[in-house]
Amino acid sequence: MKRWVAIAAVALSMLSSPSLAGTVTLQQTYGNLFGNTPEERLRRVVEVTYGATPIKAWAGAFRISEAAGEDFLAFCVELAEYLKLPFTYTKTLALFDAATTDRVAQLYDSAFTQVTNSDAAAAFQVALWEIVTDQGTAPDLDSGTFVLNSGGAVRNVAESFLSGLSSGNSSAYQLTFYSAPGSQDVVTGQLSLIQPIAAIPLPGTGVLLIGAIGAAALVGRAKRRRA
Repeated sequence: MKRWVAIAAVALSMLSSPSLAGTVTLQQTYGNLFGNTPEERLRRVVEVTYGATPIKAWAGAFRISEAAGEDFLAFCVELAEYLKLPFTYTKTLALFDAATTDRVAQLYDSAFTQVTNSDAAAAFQVALWEIVTDQGTAPDLDSGTFVLNSGGAVRNVAESFLSGLSSGNSSAYQLTFYSAPGSQDVVTGQLSLIQPIAAIPLPGTGVLLIGAIGAAALVGRAKRRRA
């Protein structure tokens, strides 16, 4: 078990859309796995217990990319392995049971837009660990297989994220999981580009159509008079 865990974080670029199936090679995007500049490195060190093992881990925005695709951000969904890059992964839309996958989707829906600083990024990762590690139980950072030993802002924000899970609609983000024996599994969430199209009110459409017909009739009369 590693003592320092490289933690993946946050979400897909809204402009990139990696393919949804198959085997891909993941690699780090920058020399520093968390970003090129201090401003990009949204991360905090947290102390947790995983099973009976105390771990001091980086939790934050981890920047990676597919070998032949756009770079994106991802969250770690396990603490039992190192993150090894480059590494070959299998992509899937679901890595857990339906209820756990739905909770992960709710976390993205209700909290991802708040991940704008290091505390929030670390809190998002902590909340995700709690969801995927202690599946089937009410989220609780103080009991179960995953326990957060750190306090402060990260704990406060993580607790608020977990308490707000029910406010998510579980449909705004498309989740993509990357799974590989021998390396940490990760998940990304891309905001869905499919939005409902607003219906055009029929009365307004009727007025526009009548106006167009009327205009066509006037043009026809003018041509006949000139003829």
